[in-house]
Amino acid sequence: MKHIYYIFAFIMVTVLFSCSDGAELNKNEVPLLSEAQTSMPPSTRATMAGADSISPLKINDSVRYLLNLRTKAGKRLRRISQQGANYDANFNSNMFAIRELPVRIEVLESGKDKSKRYLYCSGTKAEVKLTDKKNEADKAQRFYIKILPASAGIPYLLYSESSQTPLTVGHYNKTPNINIMMSSSKDEFSNLFVSWDLKPTNTDGYFSIENEMLLGQKDPNNMWSVFNYYLNVNDNDEVRFAEYTGKNQQKFLVKPLNVFTVNKVDFDFENAKVTDAAPYKIKLDRVYKGNPGASFSDTVNTRVTERSWFQQYRSNIRFDLNTTTWFQMPTVLARKALLLDGNTRKIRYITSGYQDVYSNRKYIVEGKVPQSKDRYLISIYLELTSYKVEVPYTVYAKYNDREIKFTGTWEGFVIPDSDLIDAVKLTRFFDVVTGEEIFDSAAAKSFKIVKK
Repeated sequence: MKHIYYIFAFIMVTVLFSCSDGAELNKNEVPLLSEAQTSMPPSTRATMAGADSISPLKINDSVRYLLNLRTKAGKRLRRISQQGANYDANFNSNMFAIRELPVRIEVLESGKDKSKRYLYCSGTKAEVKLTDKKNEADKAQRFYIKILPASAGIPYLLYSESSQTPLTVGHYNKTPNINIMMSSSKDEFSNLFVSWDLKPTNTDGYFSIENEMLLGQKDPNNMWSVFNYYLNVNDNDEVRFAEYTGKNQQKFLVKPLNVFTVNKVDFDFENAKVTDAAPYKIKLDRVYKGNPGASFSDTVNTRVTERSWFQQYRSNIRFDLNTTTWFQMPTVLARKALLLDGNTRKIRYITSGYQDVYSNRKYIVEGKVPQSKDRYLISIYLELTSYKVEVPYTVYAKYNDREIKFTGTWEGFVIPDSDLIDAVKLTRFFDVVTGEEIFDSAAAKSFKIVKK
């Protein structure tokens, strides 16, 4: 587990306060900070602290004891695979791209006042609280993430923009059993409770926020019962800590405030899938008046409808995207998906569903009319070859020099240009007065579509 490395670093820093290397802390010899700290979620201990002042939480013997148990248990714990429903292959690179950019933190569901969802911090050494007034221009509601080198053992540092200092765990001085989230007094991380981990939940865009050093223990006789506390909004709309249970009060939207502009799409045509679709049908009606058996020629302009859908895979970070950039739409030639040079840019990065893509097509129809009459209704039926196409893709978006990316499968209904693939046609002739069909196979076969 990632926090184990940080625990090792902590042990080295606090070696002067620890027992010898071979000694084992005894839970009966080292008093715990409090029963509530280890066996009960802090959010259930008390709900009101009045005008009590606050201080950052410090390492003590109780914390050292739990860290020691956690370290021992961690040596035998298996890594849990992240290749599940919450997996996002681009999460780490996208998180790195938004480092130190402003984010809003919002709980999925608060306590008794459902409108209080937005976290804010008023300044240095201040408690993080909830407000019902969303204001992204207010520094108190703006936070940012710092990412240290992996050797530091700290997954993430969360900063308040109003204080420019890391968020840490604190407590009320008169009621020290109530742990809170607060801003540090200085921009440093000597306080070990500044280490946080953001873990994706089953709700897209929302994270559980784990403190790497704030530990509890369900059963004092079971070393395996040590757990990390997570940020939790209690029934009184207070930002506290609790063991993670997956409830909505423990899920937080961490959303970048900057808008990223989609600027590039890479299609993986080597792994594309092309299948036949039902032909796209067009009916053209023309009236002929002239000599029987004469030549007929007409230009037909029509509009066909293709479809495009970028089916984006899960993104654990919810971004605001500018999707006004237009891209070429893949087509099919020789039953292969590809992009043709010079093709019109006609699709945008739309992930919510199919985008109808309209194209004007021009057809020149020529043939000879039947010999029997001098006027006809000529009905020409065209069937345009169509394909269903699936292509893996990677799309890129930028904000200044920061680049994020998403992956997915582009799905399209494609009608190749008639200059490249012949349309199937059927021509029929009708008497303009009676509506009787006039059968003339030679005349019907003479009709053809002329390439532009």
